[in-house]
Amino acid sequence: MRERLDEALRLDLSEVPAHRRFRAWSDAFSHAFYDLDAEEMGPVFARGRLEMRDVGPIRLARAQSDPVRWRRRRGQLATSPGGDFYFLPLPVTGQVRISQRDRAVEVTTGTLAVISAIEAYDHHQGSPDMWSIRVPGALLRERVPDVDDLTATGLGARHGAVRLFLDWAIPFARDAGRLDAPGRAVAARVFMDLLALALSAPRAVAAEPARGETSVRIAHRQRVLRFIDAHFTDPELSLAAVSARLGISERYLQRILTERGASLTTLLRARRIDEAKKLLAFPSGRGQPISAIAYSVGFADPAHFSRTFRDAVGESPKAFRDRARAEAAG
Repeated sequence: MRERLDEALRLDLSEVPAHRRFRAWSDAFSHAFYDLDAEEMGPVFARGRLEMRDVGPIRLARAQSDPVRWRRRRGQLATSPGGDFYFLPLPVTGQVRISQRDRAVEVTTGTLAVISAIEAYDHHQGSPDMWSIRVPGALLRERVPDVDDLTATGLGARHGAVRLFLDWAIPFARDAGRLDAPGRAVAARVFMDLLALALSAPRAVAAEPARGETSVRIAHRQRVLRFIDAHFTDPELSLAAVSARLGISERYLQRILTERGASLTTLLRARRIDEAKKLLAFPSGRGQPISAIAYSVGFADPAHFSRTFRDAVGESPKAFRDRARAEAAG
């Protein structure tokens, strides 16, 4: 995976021998995005034009090609350290189908969808012309802490904030590279802010009539989620500690979480298990004892961690790690 694209990267398959075209296409995406498997969806893969560039921390790629299926396998997660990104498919024409976490979404020109690159997914690119946008995971979670709840779900342009983002995203992708460095930095910040607004607004609009939520309560929930994301490794983190740090009562904190069917305990457990999965799968964490990983993600007792991990994932931490190693090797 290439760290930075200081200059635009271009590939035109008409300049590549026919027998090497599909391999060249697959290698270009894996090199510039992250490890992926590619599969031809037609009898012949002959047409492809690709242009990639970075605008601040955001990677942009326009692909005009014959249909292709992309797969991000679990074994590839283990061989891609630093691959914490989210992927946004933006078709210019046609549609793409993406599945992740047992969910599937058809993405058209009027749909916003987000895919996590630290989990396996399947991407059928039927569109002959689309933008693929990669944003850093930590940067998006700063703005939308519960973004993982939205992976492989479609947000439609009937929501004003989604429509605003979609109307702005493709012109940004097309033209931001023409700006000078300060201009690109400003454009990237605006892009991330509009994306966060688009991902947050539909849920807020949907929840308010049914549950009587106010914008203040929604803002408090976002503060709580950001706090959890920043402090989940603290084994002493409690309802009292969070409410004290955020300046809200414990009762109010419980209420704004239970309105969405959550609790501090369930949110902490999910965040810690997600982090443990990354450490167990990525090479950087493979040399660590499982007990050390348990402590590092906020569990005070390794035995409790193992039980909780098995309940959440369906297998023990050791079995999860061994399978990740086997898939990476195979």
